[in-house]
Amino acid sequence: LPANIGDYDKIVVVGQYIEELLYSDYKSDNVWRDENGISVSFVKGIQDAVAEYNEANGTSVQVESVVLSETDGQVAAPTAEQMEMMSQDNVLTVYIPATRITMLTGGADAGEGNDRESLDLPRGQAEVGEQLVNNCSNLVVAMHTQSIVNVDWATQGEKKADAVLWASYLGEKQGAALANVLFGKVSPSGRLNTTWYADESQLGELQHDYSIYPTASDPQDIDLDNGGSYGRTYMYFVGD
Repeated sequence: LPANIGDYDKIVVVGQYIEELLYSDYKSDNVWRDENGISVSFVKGIQDAVAEYNEANGTSVQVESVVLSETDGQVAAPTAEQMEMMSQDNVLTVYIPATRITMLTGGADAGEGNDRESLDLPRGQAEVGEQLVNNCSNLVVAMHTQSIVNVDWATQGEKKADAVLWASYLGEKQGAALANVLFGKVSPSGRLNTTWYADESQLGELQHDYSIYPTASDPQDIDLDNGGSYGRTYMYFVGD
């Protein structure tokens, strides 16, 4: 990165939610903005950037979207025909795996009420990504996830993705923000704001106690082994 649009005849955007807006759990009602074209999906952002380039340079670079379906909790890989198209040297593939939040059909992958059990991408998206890594001539992985995920499939194999980006909840202009980084309007040199662990073994034992209030006012009456909690924060914690 940055990718030069003019180096390709086609840019293919792949993912389950590439044509939807991925907001956080605390978004406001953006239906009006979505319906009036103010919100920008990932596909729309890339289409707009390519259209601007084509107009300025007299070129005809195309943008194609490959929306992945989900069946029984698993995301389907692109078809053999789509894979063949993305294997061409003149095609840039942008794969956008995502974690799901409560407003999207199918329920959240994680949230205030539930944790992820693994650092792996949910719903088989890593397996789809691995196929793309091994097939695509030019591949950028642009993850849009709630937090850190395992990226070994993109970075540690014999063949690797050409670039890996991460972002989380870019807001209503998420597609424009991604396109600006992909194509160099903004330098792709940001720094991660969290520690990315290689695997779950580096995390230690996962803690699932998020109780704000203690389960009893007297700490001696709290049984931590059977769902008890001392509470959280300086306002409510009653432990030592």
